[in-house]
Amino acid sequence: GSPVKSTVLAEGLAEVLVHQETAEIVLPRASAVPTFGQVAAEPAALVQKHPPPLAASQTQQAPPPLPPRAASGLPPHEPENAGPRPPFQTQAAAAAGKSTFDWEAVVGVRLFSWIAGVALVLAALFFLRYSVEQGWLGPAVRMALGIATGISLLVVCELKAARRFAVTANAMDAAGIAILFASFYAGHALWHLVGAGLTFVLLALVAALAVLLAIRRDSIFIALLGLLGGFATPALLASGEDRPFGLFGYLLLLNIGLTWLAHRRRWPALQALALGLTAFYQAGWAAKFLTEAKLPLAIVIFSLFSLVAFASLLLADRERRSATGEPVTSAGGSPKLVAHATYLSAGVPLLFAAFLATVPAYGAHSGLLFGFLALLGVGLFAVATWRGPEGLHLLGGVATLLVLIFWIGPSYDSASWPLALFALGGFTTFYLISPLVARALGRSFAGTGRLGAVVGSALLCTLPLLLAREPATADPALVFGVLLGLVAVAAAVAIRLEFAPVYLVAAALAIVSEAVWSALRLTPERRIDAFVLYGSFSLFAL
Repeated sequence: GSPVKSTVLAEGLAEVLVHQETAEIVLPRASAVPTFGQVAAEPAALVQKHPPPLAASQTQQAPPPLPPRAASGLPPHEPENAGPRPPFQTQAAAAAGKSTFDWEAVVGVRLFSWIAGVALVLAALFFLRYSVEQGWLGPAVRMALGIATGISLLVVCELKAARRFAVTANAMDAAGIAILFASFYAGHALWHLVGAGLTFVLLALVAALAVLLAIRRDSIFIALLGLLGGFATPALLASGEDRPFGLFGYLLLLNIGLTWLAHRRRWPALQALALGLTAFYQAGWAAKFLTEAKLPLAIVIFSLFSLVAFASLLLADRERRSATGEPVTSAGGSPKLVAHATYLSAGVPLLFAAFLATVPAYGAHSGLLFGFLALLGVGLFAVATWRGPEGLHLLGGVATLLVLIFWIGPSYDSASWPLALFALGGFTTFYLISPLVARALGRSFAGTGRLGAVVGSALLCTLPLLLAREPATADPALVFGVLLGLVAVAAAVAIRLEFAPVYLVAAALAIVSEAVWSALRLTPERRIDAFVLYGSFSLFAL
């Protein structure tokens, strides 16, 4: 409290103590208690005010004034406006409860409710599969039973009585969603009762219903079990036939719905899990069904899902920027779990490109492979430039370098010449000038992005491999004309960036290329070509 108020209280208490022998208690007059205005107007006068004079017989030394905190009846460490103190047992329990965890609520309610929901979904899926193997019931009856079970669970969980047990009701909601997924997918893929178009519409409605229920109930468990049920359906009900349009159209629908829900409810684990399971299906399909005739479709599939993942990430960042008014970077954008999962999803098509390069039957389609690599490289550069991190651009360059090395070894043949040389020139030029392009766009690379130019120079290490594999390089005009132009670009970029390694790497690899050509292709008839070749590079270096 204030010193003025504490002093007045102390003086009143002193009067009571002095007059207690005569059983006469003199209380301070009402006027002795100052109002807020009086305290503000005359603080000094109020502090110096004394009680009325006492009689001689009653005069005795007054006890010293109590400290301000003691006068107010409060402990010295507790604020005046703290209110009534809780009992000692309550304080002890609160102190002890800081590190406690309600295991009864988790294990006794949530865990067993979740187990019940998962078990119900698995039971329905295995019943459908077992009924197919044993020949029980007709396909139409099986599908009707599955749909009726899923709808019944959703309806029952909407009843007022069921909502009193929210955790169990949410688990049953999720089970109903998963059973509907399985029933519609089986009706199309296994029993051929529903066409592809209608199946797509029905699955879209179920996905939308799962999203709405998860939002309405604010339950990530509904979303997670719906996700697991949706992704488990194609695997558990697989017929062994290749239906890529139905499978990946279905997975694309799941990814779009779950990505939107993850951003809406701030559930990053949902999107990360969806991306991981999608990559699992992509790899499994490629290992089992990929053929030369399906290469264009495979490239579209692997590119499309990565494009959707990055587009969702950029849209989420845009919403955050519009909401906060602050620029969004890799450090201040979407949750780290979502961002890292999206970056890993970019590694899936890069690994697929490396796989294509190592298989001669697939690597022979060099135009498709180079186009796929170019699309991935440009996409990673765009994300690294507009959002970050810059390491994505470096990842694209290193992956391009490795894929080209893998391809030249087992998959190269003379049918790819001179396309391979022009592809090498295009990739090298792109990665050399990428830091300058980023600077021109107003988003200069300050870290690992600059190393993309060094990777561009390092791509020239594939040229000695081409010189060793391709007999047409005996005529040095074309191959070394392209090489001289690329070294000139590297020199210009190194000067502009003031980053010497860009040129040093390119110059060193040019010397290696000249040495390989001289060792494998130089003959007495080509000595004039050799003099022109060595003289041109020497004059340029000088």
